[in-house]
Amino acid sequence: MKEVVNAAEAARILEKPECWVRFYSPGWEFAKVRRGRKNKVYDISTRKLCKKYDIPLEEAERRLSKNGSI
Repeated sequence: MKEVVNAAEAARILEKPECWVRFYSPGWEFAKVRRGRKNKVYDISTRKLCKKYDIPLEEAERRLSKNGSI
């Protein structure tokens, strides 16, 4: 299981659009948003994300391993 995920992976875990994660993640205490050279980099703690949204870690891992989009 990945300890830190980016916005696209967090969107797959939450089954939400990426734009939703990018909009709300700066307010999450377990997410860091860094300015990269070209764009923003999102570092989101997988364990804390799953705890906040009551998603079992096994389910999050299954959603991450699923190929394709939502």
